[in-house]
Amino acid sequence: MSNTTTKHTPGPWIYRKHRGNFAMFGGVGMGLGQSPYNLAMIHNLGMDDPSDSAMRANARLIAAAPAMLEVLQQVADHFVGTDAPLGILAHAAIEQATTGDGTTVIG
Repeated sequence: MSNTTTKHTPGPWIYRKHRGNFAMFGGVGMGLGQSPYNLAMIHNLGMDDPSDSAMRANARLIAAAPAMLEVLQQVADHFVGTDAPLGILAHAAIEQATTGDGTTVIG
């Protein structure tokens, strides 16, 4: 595995409908009888889609982030020491997710 130090709340992350928005939950409180951490809220702020389909799609994508990061780390590890485009893209995406300032665009 790569040497990336994880600073995010560990997965799995889940989402639930909450007061017309979606709440993201995750962390150590995911076990039976424990309360998970509330990580974020996804709101419909002026989106063209008045239904909750865009919010639900965003919530699904965000909830999958820990698993996607883990897979990207495995891909990056596979291509260590090569100039394979997939390895370069995997490293760039990991960099964006773990140390980026949120403004970097990949691709």
